Amino acid sequence: AFEQIPLSRRTVTRRTEDIAGNLELQLQREVASFDFFSVAVDESCDVRDTAQLLVFVRGITELTEELAAMRSMKGTTTGSDLFTEVNACMDTLGLKWERLSGVTTDGCPNLTGKNVGLLKRMQDKSDRNRCRSKIGVFALNYTPTCVVQVSAKNQPCY
Repeated sequence: AFEQIPLSRRTVTRRTEDIAGNLELQLQREVASFDFFSVAVDESCDVRDTAQLLVFVRGITELTEELAAMRSMKGTTTGSDLFTEVNACMDTLGLKWERLSGVTTDGCPNLTGKNVGLLKRMQDKSDRNRCRSKIGVFALNYTPTCVVQVSAKNQPCY
């Protein structure tokens, strides 16, 4: 059975792109029904020191949370750069700024800067679009902790 499945590089690429396009279309349909939504944004570097921007969208038709975008950021990751990517993600999905009710970040300066950070730019954009109310902003400061047990032989157990 597997011998009959074409697995050329071109075929696999095309099928992967088809699946990705279908998933994006499904997400666009789902977010179109959101009365309100919030986004969670995180930016961090991968093992090759390339910044990766993750944008999650949470909607309120039935409580929904989906990964909306993962973007590789080449060069700088200023508030302006991050806003450009988040705005493009919202445009692609058809999310309306006037329905944005909250933003959650990890609290790093390029996301939360009060003058030029991503959140400031998002607030400015929502003000220009005459949103009904201010966007709720939540900064989560997460510090992972490591618990190590020591066995009777003083060997660490993880």
